[in-house]
Amino acid sequence: MRSGPVLIIIGNGITGITAARYARQHHPQMRIRVISDESDYFFSRTALMYIFMGHMRLQDTEPYERGFYATNGIELLRARVVAIDPLQRSVRLDSNQSLEYDYLLIACGSRPRYFDWPGQDLNGVQGLYSLSDLKTLEDRFRGSRMQSAVIVGGGLIGIEMAEMLHSRNVAVQMLVRESGYWGNVLPAAESRLIEREIQRHGIQLHLQTGLQSIAAHLEDPDRVGAVITTTGQRLPCDFVGITAGVEPRLDCVDASGLAIDGGILVDPYQRTSAERVFAAGDCARLCDGGGNPAAIEQLWYTGRMQGQVAGRQIAALAWRDAGETGRVDQIDTSPYQRGFGFNSAKFFTREFHTYGQVPPEPESQQTWVWLSADMTRLLRLYWQVKADRTVLSGVNAIGIRLRHAVFDDWLGAGLAVPTVIHRLDQAIFEPEFGSGVVRLIQRSWYASRQQMADPLTAPEARYG
Repeated sequence: MRSGPVLIIIGNGITGITAARYARQHHPQMRIRVISDESDYFFSRTALMYIFMGHMRLQDTEPYERGFYATNGIELLRARVVAIDPLQRSVRLDSNQSLEYDYLLIACGSRPRYFDWPGQDLNGVQGLYSLSDLKTLEDRFRGSRMQSAVIVGGGLIGIEMAEMLHSRNVAVQMLVRESGYWGNVLPAAESRLIEREIQRHGIQLHLQTGLQSIAAHLEDPDRVGAVITTTGQRLPCDFVGITAGVEPRLDCVDASGLAIDGGILVDPYQRTSAERVFAAGDCARLCDGGGNPAAIEQLWYTGRMQGQVAGRQIAALAWRDAGETGRVDQIDTSPYQRGFGFNSAKFFTREFHTYGQVPPEPESQQTWVWLSADMTRLLRLYWQVKADRTVLSGVNAIGIRLRHAVFDDWLGAGLAVPTVIHRLDQAIFEPEFGSGVVRLIQRSWYASRQQMADPLTAPEARYG
């Protein structure tokens, strides 16, 4: 046990464990205690579906060996924090035990969002976020034969749940509010391609359709029997999956006095409104220098980045409080900066990557898209015209594996789009398999440029 100042971290996900690692790196004497009511060890939440499908065990999803924590002096506590007292610098556990801290990081994550639908409390309705959600879903298969399911929401968690249920021969229907799948994120061509892939696996999509209510089974009033959609359809089902987004878990901070507005408000250094209390990840809402809150960032990689910032800031503050300013100078105390956006996903067999600014509808940007003849692969480039140069601003790819680091460099350098096309083979993750695709994309690009009177400001090109 370390004898230095005490850091308590609520949450052992990517944000909390990353913060613990960075705090340890910069403050070897600090006592670090990580509290979670979900699991004994940090696991990859994005791998829940593979546990369900039998591809991995829970232990296989743990990024660190279990001895890593003891070796690095990181104490793991399996408990639930029910209250935080910033004035007394303590947290209270569900066992009624109180633990004191010198510094606190709240990284308690999020949970599925419900919208007070009639019938949402019936047996057979659930979301998918935590290990307990996974166990509940497994128990449903042990208890009865699930034949049909309706999934509410068309995002990334929704498609994961659809694939999970499909793998066990459940007939799946999905309710999607937008006119195209993930239409609030994807441009029309990408949305159509993903829709084809989903439907190819037998999933029925109900576009421009939401959930009105959930009806009980005629023979069992406590169990799901059907959903009623906003278009008036009645869809019989045994199960309803709620994947209409997530919201921060704020139960333990409700009476803490911390500033909250949809999430725990933090500045770019992950500091909350209370002294020595930080927040990061899905539960935190970043404010700019003027105190204006931005949208909550609920992505794996942003959670990791915020954990890095929080860990460094806490270590630096601890040294500063101890009068060790020389130690502070050795720590990177830069504020959180998301940088260029990045995300990736897999829709059944189609991989999706996105980098930079990629709105569904171009605003001040121009765009060009290549779509393979069999409609299984796509590359879209976005650019802005600056001083007669087409400066790359974003890219979407489906069915083509691209190198994140390469596009991050190109976006940072403001590379011209023709140069991106010329060097595209450098960005292909598997060049030995992608050279043919690169040539097709390049030919399509050059052909489209020749046909356009003003290639710098031309709208979306025809499909290649």
